[in-house]
Amino acid sequence: MVIFDLGGLGVTNVNLHATQELLRKIITGKTDDLEFMSGYQIRVFWGLTYDHTWSSIFVIIITITINILGATHNLLTVILHHDQHDVLSLMELCHYATLFISLLSMCSVTISQSKKTKTFCELLEKDFNNPNEELSPRQNSIKQYSNTFICTLGKWLIVLFFSGISGSYLRRPILESAPDPEEYTLPYIGWVPFKVDTIPKCIPVWIFQAAISINVVCGHYCFFMSFAIHANHLYSHCDMLAVHLEETFDFDSVKTSNREYYIKRRLKEAIKKHQILIRYFFRIQDLYSYSLLAMGLFSGLMFCTCIYMVSDPDSTIYMIASVSSFMIGEFILIGLYCWFGQRVVDKWENIKDTIYNIEWYTQSITTKKTLLLIMTMCTRDKVIKGGGLQEFSMKGFSELLQAGFSSYNMLKAMRN
Repeated sequence: MVIFDLGGLGVTNVNLHATQELLRKIITGKTDDLEFMSGYQIRVFWGLTYDHTWSSIFVIIITITINILGATHNLLTVILHHDQHDVLSLMELCHYATLFISLLSMCSVTISQSKKTKTFCELLEKDFNNPNEELSPRQNSIKQYSNTFICTLGKWLIVLFFSGISGSYLRRPILESAPDPEEYTLPYIGWVPFKVDTIPKCIPVWIFQAAISINVVCGHYCFFMSFAIHANHLYSHCDMLAVHLEETFDFDSVKTSNREYYIKRRLKEAIKKHQILIRYFFRIQDLYSYSLLAMGLFSGLMFCTCIYMVSDPDSTIYMIASVSSFMIGEFILIGLYCWFGQRVVDKWENIKDTIYNIEWYTQSITTKKTLLLIMTMCTRDKVIKGGGLQEFSMKGFSELLQAGFSSYNMLKAMRN
């Protein structure tokens, strides 16, 4: 059954098996036969994008329903049974609810932008996957390294995320007991409409809590991998453009009888590539603006609840170990969003530095003007922002951490 067909969008006539195969290659790191990654397949696979097929409608409904159930499962306990749990347990429930609500808000934005996402990925395929483009050995190595890096990152993130969720899922059944001696111990303290005092009642709740846990982890993972693929394309092609400009004036390795014509032709190609990169940056900014804003807003709440649980005097060593397992994953995830944004800033500035370091002063007036024009367009920093407010760079990461610690200090003052 065909799930979507974009006529060459990374994979032609992509079906469920093909998408699973793409994820398998990313996780296993087998990049030799990996086709062009546009990020569209991953979005459709986990219900983040609607592609005008019944199968995608089904996946979207399942994803949104599980997110709503996961948030409700945690929030109803806080609302209805807050007097039966200590502050630490309520804080843990609020943290889990924040994860579901953040993913639900991001999914809502990405689904509403499905048409824009399809257009974006088609243009990405057209601009960055030209089989007739001649690349130098250095440019080919950059392209190969970028694919390998994304696959390696995806593999280790899967290990990190599922290690964290496994620790939090198994902590209570192994190390703690239920508040009511007559009830079975569940992985999470969540609201259920019945008393879990028999095995037939316990098993469905265990399965349900496993399903919502896997869903929230895979949802955040797929959204991040989509963002990472797009940001990686941008900064790797900035690197390739810098190499193109450097090699244009490397006359020791290139022998030509008409040097001025050679430079003019190469600079014309460089300007075209630079214009593509500028358009591509603004498309990324437009596509991810509100999703990243939701991520930034909820990350402060995730940080402060995690720090609160770890630093609470009543926390047991098992609680601290469990919270730390998924807290590390969340910190790394937010840090990677900002790291990829910082890479875009750095590689954009690298184009300007490369132009300045070549022997521009020995070139003709026309060449100097062309190089100056490219440098001028590189002067303004290209920083990916959420909603035009929150920077996703290392500076932005420090701001998110400060916001999290400020919220934690407020909670700490209320506790004291």
